[in-house]
Amino acid sequence: MYDPTWDAACQACSFWADNFNDTIVHLNQRDVTMIAISRAPYSKIDKYKQCMGWDFTWISSFDTNFKVILMYRLHQKN
Repeated sequence: MYDPTWDAACQACSFWADNFNDTIVHLNQRDVTMIAISRAPYSKIDKYKQCMGWDFTWISSFDTNFKVILMYRLHQKN
């Protein structure tokens, strides 16, 4: 959705993100939480998020091994 080297988030992802605020209300009513995670630093994410008028939770995995851990866990056999 937002690579650390980009000046702005992905246009296609931004199109879908425009609907997150309204969708999250319905998810929360079913005890489901949704967050967006991007590799860009949080300062870039927050600036773009404010510019777009979004208030959904969007966090940064910049300078972490989050993706490695997630992929490992997704591919673990039970």
